[in-house]
Amino acid sequence: MKIEFSRHARQRLKLYGLSRNDILEILAIDKADQQPLNVKRELISNDYVEKYGQPLLVVYIREIGGITVITNFPYDQETNYEDILR
Repeated sequence: MKIEFSRHARQRLKLYGLSRNDILEILAIDKADQQPLNVKRELISNDYVEKYGQPLLVVYIREIGGITVITNFPYDQETNYEDILR
């Protein structure tokens, strides 16, 4: 299945020094290709805390043409992300 990163997600990869492969692994663990169509999924992965110092938050949507990663960044529990995730 085709996986694309939005412009915003690509910028976040560079800004935070995240690995594209780490994000793809998170999607594989969540079985993103089997999730319902057109439903936004928000994942918090604790698997990379040692590497990045914080859990990773990944937001994606599965569409007919493939999967689009909307955003991804280190998740700080003290920050309010409601405006970003809308």
